[in-house]
Order: sequence, then structure tokens, then C-alpha cells
Amino acid sequence: MIHVSNLQKHFGGAHILKGLSCDIADNEVVCVIGPSGSGKSTFLRCLNGLEEVSGGEVVVNGFKVHDPKADLNRLRASVGMVFQRFNLFPHMSVLENLIMAPMEVGGLRRAQAVAKAEALLRRVGLLDKIDAYPNQLSGGQQQRVAIARALAMEPKVMLFDEPTSALDPELVGEVLEVMQSLAHDGMTMVVVTHEMAFAREVSDRVFFIDQGVVAEEGPPSRIFTEPSNERTRAFLHKVLHPTGDKPRAA
Repeated sequence: MIHVSNLQKHFGGAHILKGLSCDIADNEVVCVIGPSGSGKSTFLRCLNGLEEVSGGEVVVNGFKVHDPKADLNRLRASVGMVFQRFNLFPHMSVLENLIMAPMEVGGLRRAQAVAKAEALLRRVGLLDKIDAYPNQLSGGQQQRVAIARALAMEPKVMLFDEPTSALDPELVGEVLEVMQSLAHDGMTMVVVTHEMAFAREVSDRVFFIDQGVVAEEGPPSRIFTEPSNERTRAFLHKVLHPTGDKPRAA
């Protein structure tokens, strides 16, 4: 579903992605972890063309994102993206947020788009909020609406950029529950996250990105118990045992 080879990304004089390569299969759930500033979000944004690729290949669902002539609107119709800050249209109701793209991009009639929106809101437990506006919702509710909006275009791939990082701790669970349901239904997902328990329980593989490359990847059962990379070990020890002892040498 996703093929990335020698991905390079520069921001001015800063070299953020330094030859990142990976392959992600259809129906696979990959969680991306790593220190701040390592290139995780930039990698995700390169997958749907929100960031222009400086070098290398990025192919998503057969679509060459790195091609300067690529029709990125066509790509984004098959790649859903959920951001940290929800990015709902504040002047639109929940319903209007969900039906705009299916009608304007997907060509659905309003009745069809409304029926789809109702089904998706029922799925994320928010059908009763269909006429509400974003400022009337909690952060967790806004993020669930954002997930439903992304699903309204029936994407082949869902990208999540730290979807719980802006939420109060008591609201995180309701968003992760929706994501877990998507994973169980076979959605291909790439999730940049600090939620290590979610990564351990839901992902098929974990990527540890450090200094612009995938420094280590593997099943969560190995990454979280026997990481082979010293940087991975140090990172996991820091996030899992923030007040504990220094990690022992391998």
C-alpha cells in the first residue's frame, strides 16, 4: 500500500528526512514513535503531499506522490488525515463538516452524503451531535468528528499525526477506542503517537524514527521488550520509566 525509498526532506538548510525507507502493506497498522524533532510528522505529511518531497520515492496506493505532475487532490481522496488540532471548520455544523468533501469532491447527492455522515457519526458515538458546532464539543468529541470526516471519503489509508496529543488525559481513551475499531476492521493506518500502550496493543509493526531515518522497526512484542538499537532502548526507557534508573548497557 505504501512504498518509500530514500525519502529526503529539506527545510531551508535543515535536513529533516535523510534517506528514510519503508514498506507498509495493505491492512497493516504501523505506529511511528521517536523523539521530538526526529522527522515523524514530516514523514507523515510527505505521504499525502502536504510536504513537498526533496528527493527519493513515495508511492501510496499506486500513486507517485513524489512526481511533480502528481494530482494531489486525487491522492488525498484516498488518503485520510487526522491532525493534532482537529482542523474542523468552526463555522460549519458537524453535519456540514462531514458532507462537504463527499459532495464537492466525491460528487454525492446531499441525501447520500447525509446518510453516510449519519452512519459515520453513529459509528464514533456522536450522532446526537450532528447539528452541533465544533466549539460546542469537547476536544475528544472534535477529534472523533475529525476521524468521521476523514472516513467520509472512504480512504484506502488513514494517517494520524499525534491525534491525542492536544487532548486532556481523560479524553484520550474515547479517541483511541475509535482508532482501535478501525484497526480491527482492517483499515491501513500509519499513526504517529506517544501512546505507547496503544502502539503495543494495536500495531502490527512499530517504526522508531530517529534523526530522519527508520532506525529500527519490528513487531511491538520485540520493539518493546528487546529493541536492538541503543537509541530505541534509551527512548523507550525514558518514556516508559520517566523517573527510573538509567537503562543498562546491552
